[in-house]
Amino acid sequence: MCTIHFGGEQAEFLTLTVHGRSSPDASDYWDGNWLSCTAVVSAGAFHGTLDSLLRNEDLARFLHRLEGLTEGLSGEAVFDTLDGWLDLRLIGDGRGHVEVRGQLVDAPACGNSLEFRLCLDQTYLPPLVSQLPAALDLFPVIGQQGT
Repeated sequence: MCTIHFGGEQAEFLTLTVHGRSSPDASDYWDGNWLSCTAVVSAGAFHGTLDSLLRNEDLARFLHRLEGLTEGLSGEAVFDTLDGWLDLRLIGDGRGHVEVRGQLVDAPACGNSLEFRLCLDQTYLPPLVSQLPAALDLFPVIGQQGT
């Protein structure tokens, strides 16, 4: 299990807890790379928890994008899941402010959604950048796409 935390400790945060592979015995690329995850969000007066799945490639793509944002503090880093239950856009203004615009969807095809915003600063980015490789080390990509 590992945790990826965006934002503050007590309020205005999103925490993704990756519990493990959803099919721990799978050894192929398509089935073996799904991860069971719980998202907890606290944004203003809204709080919610959602259990779903994400792919470890989702984390790897986001890490690459986040590293670019961390270097210049300007632009965007997008975290999106394959089935659309979680979408995040981290937007840097070049002066150290980072806005997180997020959406959680309880049933991606036609479910309910919670849209939220978190206002962070650049000091939240380095811990986030270090948590993602730890998750990828714990749950590396299995197999290769196309096999």
